Amino acid sequence: MKFRGIDPVIATLILIIIAVVAGVAVYGLVTGLVAQTVTQQSPGSIVIDAASVDTNGNGTVVVRNVGIQDTEVVAVYILDATDLSLLGSDTGLSQSVSAGGTASFNYNTNASPSSGEWVIVKVVTRDGAVATYKVKVQ
Repeated sequence: MKFRGIDPVIATLILIIIAVVAGVAVYGLVTGLVAQTVTQQSPGSIVIDAASVDTNGNGTVVVRNVGIQDTEVVAVYILDATDLSLLGSDTGLSQSVSAGGTASFNYNTNASPSSGEWVIVKVVTRDGAVATYKVKVQ
């Protein structure tokens, strides 16, 4: 009885399958670690839930703190939605937003956008977190 072993083509296919399975396992491990690192929340993350702007540059904004620490809104900017040019700003704010909480406040940017124009409301916190919201001037 003569034993010949595995055909070289079959052996090559088995090695390729082992390499692919190992590569998929490493990819899954690395992407899982990267996803955990990326999804950790920064201390002062904010989201704008609602905003309004009138033709005098006055408005109201509702800010939600999705971060893990309290934060403070210090400025609101109104930008033109087409070219992102600055139309006005209110940098004299000091509105606290607790972690997980929501705050609604008024602002006056002294901008004079036209009724029906689309603008971007940009909110900035003391620790540098930024949120934007596109809204139609009323």
